[in-house]
Amino acid sequence: ADRKDLLGKTLAERVDPREQEHFLRIDRQVSRDGQESTLEETLTLAGKAPRTILTKKSRYTDDQGTHFLVGVVHDITERKQLEVRQKLAASVFTHAREGITITDPSGNIIDVNDMFTQITGYSREEVLGKNPRILQSGRQGKAFYVALWHELTTQGHWSGEVWNRRKNGEVYAEILTISAVRDDAGTTLHY
Repeated sequence: ADRKDLLGKTLAERVDPREQEHFLRIDRQVSRDGQESTLEETLTLAGKAPRTILTKKSRYTDDQGTHFLVGVVHDITERKQLEVRQKLAASVFTHAREGITITDPSGNIIDVNDMFTQITGYSREEVLGKNPRILQSGRQGKAFYVALWHELTTQGHWSGEVWNRRKNGEVYAEILTISAVRDDAGTTLHY
């Protein structure tokens, strides 16, 4: 909206009618009590998608004793959506029925889920900072791993069957998928 369209109007006049009373109630409370208000709220402008905003409202009194309401609004919609996606990803990681390992670009383990510990017998603390090669059974030779890493670095993923060894020494077969997680510039951040 243009500045001229906003001057002389309250935020409540610009929002969905169902939200108007909420904004007016907060404005009246801050004007009456002089207590600063900081709230995370939903804002729906006419004809627009709802936005999540952080509002900070304060009462200002001039030299003549006249009260003014001063408000600062920050649109935090994208940040809130990112938080929701991160919580979902964390939930999937935690509750997956497959063992999941996250490494840094050098292959050092930075996290594993509970199913990883059940499959391998290693606790999270035992593997943090270590390379997944601690699981190698010795049944695949160096050429196997060279080919794996070549495909992973050139294609961004590798999938196949691997023989690994649990902490107790038991050898087992697993279907393994490794994917590179890259930033917008294509730099690998994690596997």
